[in-house]
Amino acid sequence: MEASATTDADGYRSPLTLDTVAGTLVGTWCGDGPVRKGDRIDVELSFPQACRWAEVTAEREDPAPEHQPDVLTGEVEDVEDAVLFVRIGTALAMLALLDSPPDDAVGRRLQIPTANLEFWPTGI
Repeated sequence: MEASATTDADGYRSPLTLDTVAGTLVGTWCGDGPVRKGDRIDVELSFPQACRWAEVTAEREDPAPEHQPDVLTGEVEDVEDAVLFVRIGTALAMLALLDSPPDDAVGRRLQIPTANLEFWPTGI
């Protein structure tokens, strides 16, 4: 996911705020080097803590919420075992579940808490 840094991160495990197509995201920078405010970077979103399906599922009838800084909205594109491949804006992220998703998970909308969001550099 392409992003623009809106804060500085001094190095590995530093807090970082990014402006992305999915909105403003706050997380932890997991790259080796520093990031400076204004830097354009490409990152992979990582959700290091597995969760349960019921914690991230969104009802189909619910309208898409406006961007919330503590929630990312995405759509399930694929499922492999208990790992969801979720489209968030133009990016694809993996989300591990502690339980099995329903058989109709593909195409479902998710609202994923971002409390432990990590940003990993892609090198692109």
